[in-house]
Amino acid sequence: MPGTNRAAVQAQRAPSAVAVESAVAAGVPRELAELAARFDLYRTPPWGGRALVRDALPEIAGAVVAEPAAGMGDLAGALGESAARVVESDVVAWRPALAGAVADFLEPGAWEGVLARAGLEAVDFLVTNSPYGPGRPEAFLERALALAAAGRIRQGIALLVRASFREGQGRHALFERARPWAWWGFAERLPMALARFTASTATAYAWVVVRLGPDGRPLAPPGGHPASASFPPGTRAALQRAGDPDVGLKAERGGNGAGWRVAAAGDGSVLFRPAGRGQPRGLDLAQALAEARGLTTTDPALAAELLDAASAACRLAGLGEEGR
Repeated sequence: MPGTNRAAVQAQRAPSAVAVESAVAAGVPRELAELAARFDLYRTPPWGGRALVRDALPEIAGAVVAEPAAGMGDLAGALGESAARVVESDVVAWRPALAGAVADFLEPGAWEGVLARAGLEAVDFLVTNSPYGPGRPEAFLERALALAAAGRIRQGIALLVRASFREGQGRHALFERARPWAWWGFAERLPMALARFTASTATAYAWVVVRLGPDGRPLAPPGGHPASASFPPGTRAALQRAGDPDVGLKAERGGNGAGWRVAAAGDGSVLFRPAGRGQPRGLDLAQALAEARGLTTTDPALAAELLDAASAACRLAGLGEEGR
């Protein structure tokens, strides 16, 4: 979106008190829940990404794919099972793997810098679970269309959005330009929640798929109207795998974010780690806080921030006073 800057983006991301308290009640540390709410971190069940590849965009197999709102890497990991390469980035370094790929997708030139550092000029597909705040999915789609027109995206765009995104007079003009090829809904809903996984949801989600021509412009769908398709019942059971982080969840009140452990790392950073997993895939909160607040490692304010975060982490980890 032309003219968008980091300050404007952050100003639009006021945390939802309800979502934060729900996440905290489910076992997510408050620091993580508040940061997740500010930046719309909703974790994507991997089977939702596998369904896209299996039924909607099988061409992703062997392709180079970009995920510009990668978060904890759940969707990127699913795409990487078939894609030749997945280029991840996000506005916050939610985990160490994103440390060199922090970029606001909506800020002109920022995502292009990620491509350059990856040694690429373009990708075949852009696939993402974009932020859900007011105007955010629209802005992501607009930006993706502009990048496609500039030759940065060659074959297609897929955004995971609320199913209601298809409605609304204000989006009509956008869809006239984007010319969606298909809308793929879920016969059995894809459950998502703030900063964690959940077993059920009251919100329906869908993939909006745009196919691109050689000139980077959206291709018109057959008959001039996008197809309405649905991932059939049984998709979750067929595509969910034993090692997925959302396996075994049951519909419950609270506890669906349980299992987070917090520990202060030796370098003073703070890691949020899913308990019971072999290799931590957690959030380096120190780096995330620095990025979110525009601090650098030499900023004296960062030292105080890290000291406070580390102290809280020790209490939560049971190394001192418990709770917060």
